Amino acid sequence: MTKGLLTRIYRLASRLPLLAAVVWLLPHAGLAQEGESAAYHLSPGDIIKVHVMGQEDLSVEVPVSDTGEIIYPLLGELKVEGLTREETERLVYQKLKPDYLVEPVVSVTIVKYRQIFLQGQVKQAGPYPYTPGLSLRRAILDAGGFTDLANQDKIYVVNEFEPQGKERQVDMNYQLKPGDIVTIKASFF
Repeated sequence: MTKGLLTRIYRLASRLPLLAAVVWLLPHAGLAQEGESAAYHLSPGDIIKVHVMGQEDLSVEVPVSDTGEIIYPLLGELKVEGLTREETERLVYQKLKPDYLVEPVVSVTIVKYRQIFLQGQVKQAGPYPYTPGLSLRRAILDAGGFTDLANQDKIYVVNEFEPQGKERQVDMNYQLKPGDIVTIKASFF
């Protein structure tokens, strides 16, 4: 082999761990998941996956409990309610680094969002799974559509996790958020 070829092979080999880390991090690099707002805050009912590169025992799928915590290996209960994915990644990183790992590479993804609720004049009221980009129109179709008494101009939404809990009127194009409670009022002739 020529000296130039050996030099190129050595340079490539010296970058392989870095390249492997970059390739692994691309889908986990803190970019918003498809359709997910970068400001999405975790709440009870969400299920997240915490992955630590090269540490399968520390890579787990966990629900956010009613108290806003997750139970994580080695660390126990961690308060994540109100945190974004990126803030949760930093929290786990900071807790693992001093005592357990030298330089952990942590990623957090949302596996399942908390539910939305439809009540009032829909054929099948109740909780429904939320998916990013879910419109009110689609959710009402999933609930079997409106009843004969529904007033399609009187649809109200409140989010169960908003501190003020103020009900606001919306139209069929409203983009739902996890935890939304939708009420479809009846029309009176």
